[in-house]
Amino acid sequence: MPALPPSLMPNLSLTSSISAVLESLKALKLLNTWIAEDLENIRLSHSLDEDCQEWLQRFNKSDDALLAGAKLAVISKWVNKTQPRLTPLETEFLQKSLAKRDRELQSALKLERELRELAESKQQEAEAESQKTLTARIPEGLLTLLTAFATVFGIQAEQRKNTTIDALLSEPKQLFEKKYQIEALIPTIKALNQFKQIEVTQDEKINLLEGILEGIQESN
Repeated sequence: MPALPPSLMPNLSLTSSISAVLESLKALKLLNTWIAEDLENIRLSHSLDEDCQEWLQRFNKSDDALLAGAKLAVISKWVNKTQPRLTPLETEFLQKSLAKRDRELQSALKLERELRELAESKQQEAEAESQKTLTARIPEGLLTLLTAFATVFGIQAEQRKNTTIDALLSEPKQLFEKKYQIEALIPTIKALNQFKQIEVTQDEKINLLEGILEGIQESN
């Protein structure tokens, strides 16, 4: 078989150089990942130390100064993942913060059960009958005027109600999207309770909260 001309021979030197460059890039990416993780560990360790010292020196170990919400979720996740060497004071601080979170969670669950039982016990038929009786006693002209006013005020009330609903949904939705499932549970239950009190009938809003609760149950 005739030999290939030199111009068509594979450039082994160039191929080796490209492979070396690719390997160097992979190593550099890995190094950057390690550096970023180390910086994040330093940042979280420093944050925990500052909060711990403030809890001790400024607040004299008051429960009001314990970690909570998203910050507690971040620190707890970091400690579970990296297993850093904490001081006895930092360990106490973190454990008390988690214990307080668990107590608040149990209280929220208890409140949710009590409000649900209360809502189920309301006598809606009696209230509807009372409203019918009141309406029958109002003269027709006055009833028309009151209906017009009620329509205007009803629109304004509905707008205020929608604003309240959106505010109640904001915190649990953000926490759940950031995968802080346990921290999202308490505001989710509180929002459901508020929904019942203000008689929210928007299925998509209720379904959103129920979806968050189902997602929390599935992940735990």
